Amino acid sequence: MPSKRSFLLWTFEVKTREDFTGAGEESTAETTYTGVTPAPWVSFPLLRREDKEKIMGFPCEVPPAKMFDSSNGQVLFWQDRKSVAFWSTLLEDFDIKCVIDLSPASGNLACAAMKVGATYTGITSNKEHCSWLTNIMDRQACELIVEQGSCLYEQDLAQLVKVHFSEVLDSLHDAEAAKDLEPEDS
Repeated sequence: MPSKRSFLLWTFEVKTREDFTGAGEESTAETTYTGVTPAPWVSFPLLRREDKEKIMGFPCEVPPAKMFDSSNGQVLFWQDRKSVAFWSTLLEDFDIKCVIDLSPASGNLACAAMKVGATYTGITSNKEHCSWLTNIMDRQACELIVEQGSCLYEQDLAQLVKVHFSEVLDSLHDAEAAKDLEPEDS
């Protein structure tokens, strides 16, 4: 008896982008996206070495201090340099409404999906990873609740969040405005 197979097909409308190399990009493998500045390391969510090891499942090296000051924590994956602004722009440019993330790292894609109103599903490696990403998304939700015009804005709730979570909101704004320090010469 032949096996039954089902297929899911999507149709996408092509969207013209006039300026797609404005930041000097030469290919789609570039780490930049026109109109979006690269995110500094200090703007990414950091976690303690012990927590990173629980998520990763093995001992993690500490980067040399001259490359990255890890006294306040480390990023989960060093390859993940894409900001919320990058992901938000990408999701909007391609009208993406659903994201399935098989290797969520900094939580920036999840936060961007929340920001543009897209559905997000992230597959985490363990409960520690899930908890860490949930905390990141909770902070992003607080920011969107107080941002007029966002998908989560509600005036009465926004006032309460501003009062009770002002430190969280301040830390998010500080991270967005952060700049990387120049590395020391070797």
